[in-house]
Amino acid sequence: MRFPLPSWMTASYLSLSSGSSKSSTDTGSSIAEDLKMSSKAHISEPVVTSTDESAIEIEKVETVPGISTEKNGISDGMKWWQEAVVYQIYPRSFQDSNGDGVGDLNGIIDRLDYLNDGTPNSLGVDAIWLSPIYPSPMFDFGYDISDYTDIDPVFGNLQDFRRLLDEAHRRNIKIIMDLVINHTSHLHPWFKESRSSKDNPKRDWYIWKDPRYDLRGHRQPPNNWLGMFGGKGWKWDEHTQQYYFHSFLAEQPDLNWRNPEVKEAVFQMVKGWLDMGVDGFRLDVINYIFKDDQWRNNPVQYFKPARPYDRQRHVYDRDRQPDLSGMLSDLRKLLESYDGDRMSVGEIQVEDHTKVKHVASCVGGKDQLHMAFNFAYFFTAWDAKVFRKRIHEWDSACQKQEPMGGWPTYTLSNHDYERHISRYTPLVGGSSSKEAVAQARAKLAALMLLTLRGTPFLYYGEEIGMREEPVPRRHLKDPVGLRFWPFHPGRDGCRRPMAWNGEYSQGGGFTSAKGRHGHELEDDAGKEMEEDQEKAPPMEQPQEEKPWLPLSQNLKTVNVASQTDDPSSLLNFYKKCIWFRRQDEILRCGSQHIMMGQEDDVESPDGGKKRQRNKANETPKGVMAFVREYKSGKRLVLLNFSGKQVTVPLFQQGYFADAAGFQVLLSTQEDRPVAATESKERSSSSDSDPSILQGSSVTVNGNEGIVLRVWSKRRFNE
Repeated sequence: MRFPLPSWMTASYLSLSSGSSKSSTDTGSSIAEDLKMSSKAHISEPVVTSTDESAIEIEKVETVPGISTEKNGISDGMKWWQEAVVYQIYPRSFQDSNGDGVGDLNGIIDRLDYLNDGTPNSLGVDAIWLSPIYPSPMFDFGYDISDYTDIDPVFGNLQDFRRLLDEAHRRNIKIIMDLVINHTSHLHPWFKESRSSKDNPKRDWYIWKDPRYDLRGHRQPPNNWLGMFGGKGWKWDEHTQQYYFHSFLAEQPDLNWRNPEVKEAVFQMVKGWLDMGVDGFRLDVINYIFKDDQWRNNPVQYFKPARPYDRQRHVYDRDRQPDLSGMLSDLRKLLESYDGDRMSVGEIQVEDHTKVKHVASCVGGKDQLHMAFNFAYFFTAWDAKVFRKRIHEWDSACQKQEPMGGWPTYTLSNHDYERHISRYTPLVGGSSSKEAVAQARAKLAALMLLTLRGTPFLYYGEEIGMREEPVPRRHLKDPVGLRFWPFHPGRDGCRRPMAWNGEYSQGGGFTSAKGRHGHELEDDAGKEMEEDQEKAPPMEQPQEEKPWLPLSQNLKTVNVASQTDDPSSLLNFYKKCIWFRRQDEILRCGSQHIMMGQEDDVESPDGGKKRQRNKANETPKGVMAFVREYKSGKRLVLLNFSGKQVTVPLFQQGYFADAAGFQVLLSTQEDRPVAATESKERSSSSDSDPSILQGSSVTVNGNEGIVLRVWSKRRFNE
């Protein structure tokens, strides 16, 4: 959950397949005994990212069969979540199966073969992350949970969810659920009990505090903490004459994680879903769960040109250590008490997303989160130098975590941020030239995402190039947009329904509900939330059957159907990349070395700048290059972020001094010759193959990315 500023806003804006549990605890939850877990078990070599720009060799670790060798956080046996490609589904917007205009679980089941039917005709993803599907009054569309143990009727029921688990696992697709445990809905039974009286047993399950009074005797909140969605972070409860704290909406009261009963109740709930067969959890704003136990005021940067929440330095209302670390360690132990390599990935919100050390501190080889999202790329310009710096910082920060290091993730879009194809579309040029560049950059971004060392997370619709489309005010649903429009358009623009076909009369293939663009939707945006905390939001359910959000205005040209049979489409490029990655253990398991750029600064130990560098290993301006290496060979990935042709050296005087040749395996551009077959060895008869490069350099076209096989002289001579 996040309140991201849109890219156009300036700083001047002020105002679970079934696996038997090894735990002896039985929650009594029903177990889908017929579910069959399928888990890939690729045996791999430890991965190491070299940071020495003059390095010629990538360090290798000799392994003994049957003995786990650990180095820099990765053991010889890769887990499924390290090799997986994960696909995020926003369930309301993916597929509507019953014509009510809202996506649901049966709709997702109907589209599983699109995600992975076991053949390259499908996308080929390994796991699905579902945004919240629990019962909710939908003030924040599922991130305000009123029952952790059930499914909201708008999405289906527990029987539908068990069928989704079964059908997904039958296709070797894992299911990751969204877990929101910093706060609940104000309609959750726990909070209803908590607010009923000061002496209720669950009173201390939430954060309640007495008021302060100013010199005039006016009642004031306990401290200066604010809500991310605007206003004070404290809500006065007239009935019990105390304030309760909410990090987001007043309808989302924060749990008190310093009460051990809260942890016990949440962990019991987690066990229920694990028993059912859920494969892992995405943890919403997990670094918010512990607050300062002295309730101190956050420091305020009064002259910072930002909204009040962003003027504060959030040092006391979140990120309290060592409490958070202890809880994450206990959660990790719980997950690993189950068979099947159950996993966790955390959303860590920080004030400056380019500072990744804190995010990395929440992941660890054995006792913290398995993974965490790094949102620095959401704020990274289309520039090779900046991406290279961000990737190096993130990978290095993860590897430095003790005791074993952490595993990186990569993502460019999600349900809270502007879609990346829109961020990277050039601002100048004619419509046709802008579209061509946008498509080329989208393919380049996909190639980068799917070849880096780490776990890539995709967001539904990015594989067809769905755009960020601000929703008209009269159709807004997101509470951020409703409160801050027109200064902030809200997050609905990245949540429009999936575009399956280009027919508005068919609801774009998303729904049979009425509405070409959804323009006859009722104008709910002007209605304010009722002060009565027991009343559901005014936009909970439409009175008529229609798409819950307007269909895309680009539906005619940006949809699955029109791209399926086009070999040069973005959709087919995503399929090609994902299936290439699935079949290439070097990209799934290998080490990574990022080549320096000619324009990069080299930091000296004392913080100054030095220019000592190995020019034989440098890439030209505008190009990012990195090497992936595994026991089966090497891959060189070249990404040209510029719009011009660039001649890139093949590093034969440096890193690849022992190379016998290079062959193009994959390119973002259709006219580039690529290898027709996967030949691990080069022969003299293959020199006529146009995919084999001749000379000591290669010309990379503007906005092109290529993956090269590297043959070693040792293998060639053998």
